[in-house]
Amino acid sequence: VGSSCASSFRVVGAMGLLSAYLFIAVNSTWLWILVFTVVLYWIYMRVFVVNYDTNIERTDSKTFIITGAETGIGRMSADLLASRGGHIIMACKDVHLGQIARDQIVTRTSNKRVEVRHLDLSSLDSVRKFSKDFHDSVGKVDVLINNAAIASSPNATTADGLNT
Repeated sequence: VGSSCASSFRVVGAMGLLSAYLFIAVNSTWLWILVFTVVLYWIYMRVFVVNYDTNIERTDSKTFIITGAETGIGRMSADLLASRGGHIIMACKDVHLGQIARDQIVTRTSNKRVEVRHLDLSSLDSVRKFSKDFHDSVGKVDVLINNAAIASSPNATTADGLNT
């Protein structure tokens, strides 16, 4: 009885070791496939998707006019260009909102060459006044970012009677 019991433990022990080996071999293959996939994904993201530009060009000598710069993409554009040192003119319909955005940009970037000017693109008088004031004070624009948009009904007209 004693020897048959010992031999069955050996068989069971050998089967247990074989099962453990197969379990580790199969699972380690999946583990290596997972590691390989993660490494390939990291390389793909680093090379093709997230391409950081560490050589950011300074814009200290440039003047930018950004319409609709009080919120959204216009505000983010003003923030980015201000961080690069540019002279930013935020052409805003809502001057109060523009001033709040300007203060936040100046605080974040330490660029004091950010200014807010009123510009209502739905009024030709406002456009003419903005143009004259800009020409008299600055004179030269390097980049104009036409960002302002309008959400209105299809039959809306401006103060000058033009379709929007």
